[in-house]
Amino acid sequence: MFKRIRIKNFKGIVDLTLDLDRFNILIGANSSGKTTILQALDLLTCCVSRDVQEFLQDRKWTVSDIRSQLTKNRTISFEAVIELPINNEVEAFIWDIDFQVVMKTNTILLEQETLSRIDPVWFDNLGYEEVYRDLYDNANLLYHYTSGMVFFGSSRLNKQVDIQGDNLQFRLSSSGLKIFEFNDDNEVLSAINRLKAFLNNSNYFETLAAENMRVSSRGKTDNIGKGGKRLAAYIKQFNTDQKKHYLSTLNGILKNIKTIETISKGVPGWIELNVGESYQENQIKVKPSHISDGTLRIMALLALLQAEKKPGLIMLDEIENGLNPFITAKIADLLNRFSRETDHQMIFTTHSSLMLDDFAPDDITYIFRSEDGHIKAKKIFDNQKIKEYLDYMNPGEIWINSTEAELLGEDISHE
Repeated sequence: MFKRIRIKNFKGIVDLTLDLDRFNILIGANSSGKTTILQALDLLTCCVSRDVQEFLQDRKWTVSDIRSQLTKNRTISFEAVIELPINNEVEAFIWDIDFQVVMKTNTILLEQETLSRIDPVWFDNLGYEEVYRDLYDNANLLYHYTSGMVFFGSSRLNKQVDIQGDNLQFRLSSSGLKIFEFNDDNEVLSAINRLKAFLNNSNYFETLAAENMRVSSRGKTDNIGKGGKRLAAYIKQFNTDQKKHYLSTLNGILKNIKTIETISKGVPGWIELNVGESYQENQIKVKPSHISDGTLRIMALLALLQAEKKPGLIMLDEIENGLNPFITAKIADLLNRFSRETDHQMIFTTHSSLMLDDFAPDDITYIFRSEDGHIKAKKIFDNQKIKEYLDYMNPGEIWINSTEAELLGEDISHE
């Protein structure tokens, strides 16, 4: 999972360092930057499997849309500390990657990239900054790219691959890790593969949109798709055990739902969701157009729990959207349990003070903008005075009854 991420020069982010846990809830005002953080992480996780240029085209973005307008710097940078489970222990990495924005040609190019293993207790012993300063002398260097040259192995850089050729470095629009296929034939390549698997198993689903979920185009999918648009196709390919577990979990929240059907109709084979509801002796079949928006969002959230049991990152905007406040505690508990059992990291945004009470205070990060427009983040319950409020108020109550200055520790007195 991401333990710490530093993002520089991405949209409203000039220089943001964010400490993350297994479960993370981002709160803050509208336009404070919560979604921007998820978009930045989405770009970072995607760049090991696809070109950044392709990532932008899918979203109808240009490079000027993601380069921060709050600085003249034209390099978008990420520094990530990532921990992964391995044989009942923890393996830790530092991944540093810079992309150069070329405004004249509306392109983005890989400038430099370094991946290194570090002590898993990096924060408790040396601390991030000292480890990072010593990175290039670290015997655990796995991979380094610069000026068209790729290096693998130790700090001596004795395993070198020259990929420069005809200025090849100017044609890289993704992580160098995307370009190379690695065999698990040594420890270095195995470690790189484990990191790539985590990043490839990470997804940003944006905000679940009911209008997207009633039907799906045919084809294989390994998740519900952005906004839930692949939900019907995803459910259709569940095996028998997955279907049983999924329906049982759904029935624990929406007790009247007894069956779910996925039906292929028309050309090119659109897949419809049909729900069977039971009310005493009455059995009702609900067609896609009549399934409630809230039911569809619950179905999509619970479908996430069928993801493969291997490390990954799940990101979702406005998790409370369309949910009855009486069932949010059940949803939060299920997501928490899934995260613990599968080593999935979760990052959600919410505007709901009620749903905030369903999560641990340590999971909550407040996102805000400074006076100069820069996106910032703060663990508000690390503040001792704010933490004391938990003795008689829930997290959501503290949020709505405190000013931003109080939450940030700037003014915590009550006259």
